[in-house]
Amino acid sequence: MNQAEKVHVFLQRQEQSDHFGRFSTSQEIVIYCFGFKLHTTEAQNIGLDGLRVRSDLSKLPVHAYIEVGFRLRNEVGSELFRIPVFRDQAGEAGTDLLFVFPAEHEDQLEGSLASHFKFHENAEFGSQLSAS
Repeated sequence: MNQAEKVHVFLQRQEQSDHFGRFSTSQEIVIYCFGFKLHTTEAQNIGLDGLRVRSDLSKLPVHAYIEVGFRLRNEVGSELFRIPVFRDQAGEAGTDLLFVFPAEHEDQLEGSLASHFKFHENAEFGSQLSAS
């Protein structure tokens, strides 16, 4: 990767990352309650502390304990995560779900998030090159 490509990827990551250090995404998320599938939605962003989903989950009690399941793509396929979360802010614009034990998942999630977004950036960059 030449210097211009590296700068492009860095700037793209900066644009995708919000003030919580989360990355914009459209990743499918499954929400579980007591082991049962409750809802399927899409994440707006995801990071090491939690994620924001596009659904209004305000009917769930504040700090309701649920789990989220999602897959992050990497070079060799994908990795499945099922992480306990609690509902934080909720409204028509979406719902914040915070990881209950973020330190337990941090190392694995950090590596997987980096691979996931690198995979998507490379795929987007490759499709832009082939379109030109």
